[in-house]
Amino acid sequence: MTHLMNYQRTCKRSFESSRAKQQHLEDSPNHYVCTKCDHRPDLNSEAKLKEHAETAHNCCTICDRVFDAPYQLQQHDMYKTCGTYRNSPSDLKNHLKTHTPKNVRCFGCVEMFVWDSVMMLHLEAGNCESETDEDYMTRMAFKCSESGKYICCDTPFSFISGALQHVESDYCDKDLTANSSLSKFLRFLEKLLS
Repeated sequence: MTHLMNYQRTCKRSFESSRAKQQHLEDSPNHYVCTKCDHRPDLNSEAKLKEHAETAHNCCTICDRVFDAPYQLQQHDMYKTCGTYRNSPSDLKNHLKTHTPKNVRCFGCVEMFVWDSVMMLHLEAGNCESETDEDYMTRMAFKCSESGKYICCDTPFSFISGALQHVESDYCDKDLTANSSLSKFLRFLEKLLS
């Protein structure tokens, strides 16, 4: 006669022994058992098991790392995206850029870009159907500014794309406000190429 302790509710099935029941739970793909709990609860779904692991055990469900406190798991999750972890805030930020919509239209063609700096690289590299290239961009920089160079944070940039990358980074507190030299150059270039 089977004991009530050996009854499995999800499958509505009795087992000869607790070991047979446990073996069934471990082997069956229809059970989501928490192996971190002593009483090994069988949860309804993989999502419920993950939720349980995070809330009851402060466990990361991707790398299986267990933390002492919920805030440590939350801090760890800050670097999680797309089901993988990033090594640093900078790495995470760079990865998130791949998900940024392309809202910047090239001044010389119909291609779309994520940032002004990428659009500028496209122009400087001669990849635009407008046939602009590094030489053209340098000449236009001299037309717009006496020096042809753009200085930001005491750093001179020979290429507009480099200056734009700098401004778009976390290392610079400037932006592309209407009065900045870079913003003026972008408006100047847009008028020339449109």
